[in-house]
Amino acid sequence: MWPGVSATGKRVKSGMSKNGATVIGVVRNVSVSRPGGATMPVMYLPLLMRGNVLGESDVLVVKTAENADMVADAIRRSLRTYDSSVYSSLYTLSTAIEQSEFVRAGRAFASGATALGSLALLLAAVGLYGVASFAVSQRTREIGIRMTLGANRSQVLRDSLLRIGRLAMFGLLFGAAGGVIVLLGLRALLSGLAPFSAPAFVGVTVLLMLTSLLAAWVPARRASRIDPMVALRRL
Repeated sequence: MWPGVSATGKRVKSGMSKNGATVIGVVRNVSVSRPGGATMPVMYLPLLMRGNVLGESDVLVVKTAENADMVADAIRRSLRTYDSSVYSSLYTLSTAIEQSEFVRAGRAFASGATALGSLALLLAAVGLYGVASFAVSQRTREIGIRMTLGANRSQVLRDSLLRIGRLAMFGLLFGAAGGVIVLLGLRALLSGLAPFSAPAFVGVTVLLMLTSLLAAWVPARRASRIDPMVALRRL
């Protein structure tokens, strides 16, 4: 309202007082409706300016270093002493946040996204297993020849895992790039969070890479146990 100058000491008109109110301080922006919601002009007024009467929608915030349950009775007694008709529903700030519709809706969305992500991971593992099995079966004769020429099982297993690992890493790089693009588009929904979270991306990448290697390990291990003579008979 007073850009470039201090608001402290300025007068502002208020419907609660005919003479208006004097600004005694400015607080930081707060989210009134929901986290990340649009900021609105908000003014804190002393209770005495309204005739010392509590309204139906008034909320008193109490900060204490003690346990909330220990001071609840004292707060109720104080309110009854002030006005016996005051309805006092006491709860902690964390409880209020937990019960808010925005938080519950966000958690429901997160649970659904987690379930879908887990299903996608399962499908990816099944697909990787099928692709790895097919790739190994196509190289059965090659593996037989290599083992006949002196390659041991650990070498065959390591080679198979490296082939699958390179393909998985190539896909993960493209997937991570696509994830960053999607997150940038959903920036408005990430209240209080950065669009890009390095720990989250690294964690998911490592998880998918381990899943890929695990899916490839079974067919690769089976290939390393192929009898060279059986493989050579397929030539």
